[in-house]
Amino acid sequence: MFFGNPISKMKAEKETVQFFEETYNEEFVVYHSEFNPLIPAYVFKLGPMSSKDIKFDTGLFVQGITDEYGGILASIKLSQDVGTILKIEYQELNIDIIAREEPLVSYAAETADYFETNPNERVLKNHYSLVVLIKDGKISQADLDNKTIDMVKKIETGLPYKTPNLKVYIQFKSEELFREAETKEEGMNFYWLYPTVN
Repeated sequence: MFFGNPISKMKAEKETVQFFEETYNEEFVVYHSEFNPLIPAYVFKLGPMSSKDIKFDTGLFVQGITDEYGGILASIKLSQDVGTILKIEYQELNIDIIAREEPLVSYAAETADYFETNPNERVLKNHYSLVVLIKDGKISQADLDNKTIDMVKKIETGLPYKTPNLKVYIQFKSEELFREAETKEEGMNFYWLYPTVN
């Protein structure tokens, strides 16, 4: 249900889609739209036509169009780069790597850029959290301690670039280590081991 003017909604949607299509030179799909009277602004759920798995919220706000898509592309790049470092070294472990840009986070003297469209540049400028999921249920405490410390070192030294503040979280599944589970996913217990900041 929409609470805004239908004509202004159509105009906002057209401008938003046009921005992303011209910026990234690909087609985008609008999956959902609504008017948020608290902002006030139209918020659109968009995604590139080339990947139905990627969807993000954006809109015409006071400060302009927000570009979450650039952050998604940079996060994918960071995940792939860390994957290249870890999956060769730890082939025996079942590892998933998930990176996420922390939007609108910056500190004094930083030059954060949340409208940078080049993933190679954006990953250098902004803050990211990186979760390494170890899904090997048979891992021992000693093995876990050794591997995770080594993983963080390899991430810190192996990346050909540094983000302003990369937070690395090691999350693991264990059938042998009994601790209070932070999260559950499809019957598997995962535990936060520690965050580190390089």
